[in-house]
Amino acid sequence: MAGIAIGVFSFILMFLLIRSVEQRIGELDLARLPVALIIPLIASAAVAFPTTIIESASLRGWLSAAVHLVIMFLMLWKYAGFPASRSVSYTGAGVIINTVIQSIWFYWLVDF
Repeated sequence: MAGIAIGVFSFILMFLLIRSVEQRIGELDLARLPVALIIPLIASAAVAFPTTIIESASLRGWLSAAVHLVIMFLMLWKYAGFPASRSVSYTGAGVIINTVIQSIWFYWLVDF
């Protein structure tokens, strides 16, 4: 349940960030943007779930982050049609947002 809440909150923040920046530029396709943001979250969550193949939680976490980086960049660049430089910027912002939300959730809210 926590993974779903983190994913939804990350999606909302990234969607609002990209929408606000791209509306100023004038190059926004609202039909493709949600798909381009949901696919990386689903893929990274699928990698992060406990499996019998990868028993190390730290390895799953790093693998999940790597999958999120690669798939988010490719989806924004190839599928959503953003230039590579903006795709890299949005990917970096997405990873930072997701990491901050996970840190707040797991270290501040769960530990209390």
